[in-house]
Amino acid sequence: MTRQALMQKIKQTDIEIKAVTAELKRVHKITQDYADKVWEESPVAFTAEQIKVRAKELAAEIVKNHPQGTNPVLITLLDGGIPFARDVEDALNELGYIYTPATMQVSSYGNKTTGGKVNIIAESKVPLGGRDVIFLDDVCETAHTYLEVRKHLKKAGPESISLMVMVDKEQKQPRDENYSPEYSGFKARLLFLIGKGLDLFKRLRQTKEIRMVDPAKLDKEILATIETEGPLNKKLQELIAQKDELELELSSLKEEQPSSPGTNRHGMYGATVPQPVTKKEESKDSQEEVRNISYFS
Repeated sequence: MTRQALMQKIKQTDIEIKAVTAELKRVHKITQDYADKVWEESPVAFTAEQIKVRAKELAAEIVKNHPQGTNPVLITLLDGGIPFARDVEDALNELGYIYTPATMQVSSYGNKTTGGKVNIIAESKVPLGGRDVIFLDDVCETAHTYLEVRKHLKKAGPESISLMVMVDKEQKQPRDENYSPEYSGFKARLLFLIGKGLDLFKRLRQTKEIRMVDPAKLDKEILATIETEGPLNKKLQELIAQKDELELELSSLKEEQPSSPGTNRHGMYGATVPQPVTKKEESKDSQEEVRNISYFS
């Protein structure tokens, strides 16, 4: 591709990047506005005060089951578990209790009801051999993710592993191994809950209480718009990568471009090109230097 064609392609890619970015901003605003609207219209399931009280009660249970000095590892599952884990850890700190905080991040692919493949994105950096481990998360539904993570953590040789969740959701079908969390803040029916780590469109995790949403009342047209955020982000990343490749190709083309005979002092692209010094000019420069020395003597 010629230099001119590359520059034209880069310009066109820039235009596309701006267009996709503008559309993403529009979708972001629609998403945030609608999330706020749904939040305002949804009834409260558990208040901020109720959550704080339960966090303190659960902290007391940890101290009872793991006396001071045992120093259990509290692994918070990112991102949903953060708000609730913070409340539990604050309660433990008030009691002067010693524990080791850690985090872990996983991704799950597949049907939410039956579960799917669980990938560990970020491991806990704390060695778990011989330690009591308490896994903190926002909600337990099928328990598929936790059971897979527990299987993985057992390879590190911990003394014990237990799960603490803010909300334990009742299921229509029995969970694998008929599992129930060792610690749970609240029991709930199979409801669509949002807030306090439970997101709606990747938003509202930071709220202090939990609310109930009726999925049947959600606007399908707005939902369709919100769902374009993922493909748009992917398109933007592809365009940015494409522009980087084009600019790299253009840079290589400039470096390889030979200087043609007769190129002026400013070169092909405007850069100053050093010119060879003739004997006549060298002699002239020497005379000028002598003259300058004489002047300042």
